[in-house]
Amino acid sequence: MESVPGTGISWEIRGDTLYLTGSGDMEFRTRPDGILDIPWYYLDFIHVDIQDGITSIGAEAFHTSDLVDITIPDSVRGIGPLALCKCQDLKTVRLGKGIVSIPEYVFADCVSLSEIELSVESVGYRAFENCSSLSSVRLGEGLKHIGDMAFAGCTSLRSIAIPATVESIEGNPFKCCSSMESIAVADGNTCYRSSDGALFDSEMKRLISAPGKVRVSIPSKTLGIGDYAFAGSFLQSVSLPDNIVTLGVGAFSDCTALETVSIGNLRSVPGEAFSGCTSLQKVDLGMCRDIGPGAFAGCTFLEKIELPDTMESVGPDAFKGTGLTEVAIPDSLLEIGPGAFYGCGKLRKATLPFPFGDEDEYFPAETEIEYLEQ
Repeated sequence: MESVPGTGISWEIRGDTLYLTGSGDMEFRTRPDGILDIPWYYLDFIHVDIQDGITSIGAEAFHTSDLVDITIPDSVRGIGPLALCKCQDLKTVRLGKGIVSIPEYVFADCVSLSEIELSVESVGYRAFENCSSLSSVRLGEGLKHIGDMAFAGCTSLRSIAIPATVESIEGNPFKCCSSMESIAVADGNTCYRSSDGALFDSEMKRLISAPGKVRVSIPSKTLGIGDYAFAGSFLQSVSLPDNIVTLGVGAFSDCTALETVSIGNLRSVPGEAFSGCTSLQKVDLGMCRDIGPGAFAGCTFLEKIELPDTMESVGPDAFKGTGLTEVAIPDSLLEIGPGAFYGCGKLRKATLPFPFGDEDEYFPAETEIEYLEQ
């Protein structure tokens, strides 16, 4: 057997199995080119046998390997970031009792993984992102933290139960979970609640997540919608109630069935809010003042937009790649960001109250610019 340099761990491959024996932490030296020196990285194996006594699995240890299953012994207390990322044939994972946290990207893009049981305290940032076959996640009592986008893009996940012990949820762990029907929070949780299958904070003042097929009636006490809260859902129409005063980044991004939007009392549409809504045709901006970067980027069916006379700024790439045919800029507008209307192949006319400087920064070269003040 060969040793992993600087550790008490030895390794060899026999048949289709990688055998790891010894004791202590698994750590890899960094080569001069910045790449971790993982001795088995380019070798072929589909199983791994980890001896009890090894206390950690190093970062990227099995990254992109052909593993189909892994059993982690109880002696292992930690797993490094990306340790099993992009193991596209991985179907079975058995976690030992020593694992306390699942760090960032550990199982990201494991597209064959269909179920997982997690008796840990923390699930990290993008830990299971794009595990497209993952249909069953069992979160054990004792879980305290769920990281942003932890299960983002898990398109087979239909429901999830959040234990009473969870104290912090960062961002939206369930972004673009297109099959999601219900997020349920256990009775006794003092930090979060669920209603109509959607996830809220404990006072229901902020809607955190309502992806996929979740259909939620927004309560009158709710004041804000979180980042990417509805991203990838199948909504066809959005009419925000007047009580909503804040909207998160990308809140309705990639809602490809969405056709009509009314923003209610919102004064600002944040970045990416409706980006990628390829069916969007009608937008009522109410008394909006600001449109953030990329807010409507990629809305290819959006041919008309009326910017209200309350509008003060349009951010970079705000309408990039939309189907707009013409646009009128109100005289209240003080700022247009670079590329605000780039990629609008049908945009032939823009009416401006006065020159904004170099219009080539904002509009396609084919757009005819007309000024109201001569």
